Amino acid sequence: MEEFKIFCLDDSEYMDFESFYKGYRIDVYVLLSNKYYQLSVYNPTRLIQDFDSDIEYQGYYNPDVNLVLVEDITPTTINFIVGKLHYRSYFTHIKPIELTEEEITELKPFIVRETDF
Repeated sequence: MEEFKIFCLDDSEYMDFESFYKGYRIDVYVLLSNKYYQLSVYNPTRLIQDFDSDIEYQGYYNPDVNLVLVEDITPTTINFIVGKLHYRSYFTHIKPIELTEEEITELKPFIVRETDF
């Protein structure tokens, strides 16, 4: 099975903390076969909040592309689910994104660290 790499725009511990408490992280990028894929990772509570809010104010809900639901938003969980998605060939079924060279240079390797949230 081909190797993949995970990237993000903000690799700080603060972003790990903020993502956990906000219930989502939308700056997850996966590099596989020289193609980039972006994931929107949400927990169910945040998804329901966004759904309810959008229905109330817009009358409809349009989920993020490549939405993945997980129990909690931690680096360990994100690393685990990307591995599972890759194992299940998820990325062969979604459209890769086009990134400019400048956007690629802004990506940082995704760091999996222990969290105590």
